[in-house]
Amino acid sequence: MLIVNFLVTLISALAVGAATGLGLHLYGQMPPVLAGVSAAVIVMGLVEIYALAGRGRKTVQEHLKFNGLLKANAALSEEIVSLRQDMDTQKRALARIEEATGLTFKQRLEPIEASLEEQLEQINAIKAVNGELTEGLVEAGKRMGGLTKQVRRLDKRSRKPKPAPMAADSAPVEAKAPAEPMREPAKQQAAPEPAPKPAETPRAAASAAPQQSAGTADPQLAEAVKGAITGGSADLYLQPIVTLPQRKVRYYEALTRLRGEDGTLMEPKDFMAIAERDGLVQSLDNQVLYRAVQVIRRLSERGRDVGLFCNLSPRSLIDSGFFNQMLEFLNDNRDLVKRMIFEFPQQMLDEAGPMEIESLRAMHEQGLRFSLDQVRSLNLDFQHMNDLGFRFVKVDADILLHRMEEADTWVHSADLSALMERHGISLIAEKVQSERTVLNLLDFDISLAQGHLFGKPAQVRMDIIGQRRNPAPLKMAV
Repeated sequence: MLIVNFLVTLISALAVGAATGLGLHLYGQMPPVLAGVSAAVIVMGLVEIYALAGRGRKTVQEHLKFNGLLKANAALSEEIVSLRQDMDTQKRALARIEEATGLTFKQRLEPIEASLEEQLEQINAIKAVNGELTEGLVEAGKRMGGLTKQVRRLDKRSRKPKPAPMAADSAPVEAKAPAEPMREPAKQQAAPEPAPKPAETPRAAASAAPQQSAGTADPQLAEAVKGAITGGSADLYLQPIVTLPQRKVRYYEALTRLRGEDGTLMEPKDFMAIAERDGLVQSLDNQVLYRAVQVIRRLSERGRDVGLFCNLSPRSLIDSGFFNQMLEFLNDNRDLVKRMIFEFPQQMLDEAGPMEIESLRAMHEQGLRFSLDQVRSLNLDFQHMNDLGFRFVKVDADILLHRMEEADTWVHSADLSALMERHGISLIAEKVQSERTVLNLLDFDISLAQGHLFGKPAQVRMDIIGQRRNPAPLKMAV
């Protein structure tokens, strides 16, 4: 807008100057040069007058704006003074209220804060006392369990029958059950002999306790177990162990199955007693350990940060030749085996002698961790277990929720996980089958679980881990 006004003024000034110069030349008989100079002077004068007029208008506008600001400032000052007066009035009102009540807000808050701090200290003290009581109950339970065992042993000794003198007409006493039922002897016995019991099935015979004699196992099953182990037919199955409540896979357990020539799968309850009796358990552990390391290697290559529970026979701990080779193998693969957790049954820990203890300590010195399985009693020395390297204990979820009286402990299920955690041991609830069980476990602050609800054991294919069917001896395994 200013440019347009300037151009209009300039054009007007030029027109006036030109007209004046032309008039002076035509009517005033003034030379053309002098008329032109006069016209230019008139134009410059008109332009200067316009500029002065513009600056004057601008000065007037600024003066008016300044006056408006002064008026606004005066009004604002009046409002500030009014607000200060209101604040002073409110302060005086608050002062009168405080004087009437005799207590300020801070004075009222201080006793509440002190009371809360006192209650918090009492809660912490109660927690500490609860922890001490729990540990005291555990210690008392251990002593009571030891006394109970001694009483049972004495009771068994007192009930043991004394040998009676042999009479001529008395029936002979059998020291061992024969391999086949005895025929009824001649009429020399005073009483008839009871009928023999039916023979056990091969599967039942294989699942009996390890101390059964060699003659009681089914020869065909024993031959099948021997052929599967020596032929390298030990299949590996993985079952996930998840975190609660996220259900994220944190570990896998490597489960062993033997495959017979006819494709029949045999579980550990079917073949372990035979393998231990026939001295095949070290060969089996060799295959399982080799393949477990291959599984960890493949999981590591895929970026899976998970651990692997691997069952190891207690007899491998006392076989010095196999154990030394195993330590060398583990040391050569320590970057992988640090993710392995070796699992042992509670019976091994209960019956462990000096050789087993030293073997566990030697493995733990290499950074290996252990897990306790097949738990029959929770009357355990958790600190001693931690010193040996045990970091996990597996307990049946049904026992934790419904049958703790069978676990030989005075600790409640809700306190068991926290008690173990204080000793560096994690509790794993196994055999979880239902969602209701998961909800109950969460109430007990149990954070690890295993069972068919989260995944059934899945076989590891040989082509996935890229290994031979029958691995070389342990020292040459990898």
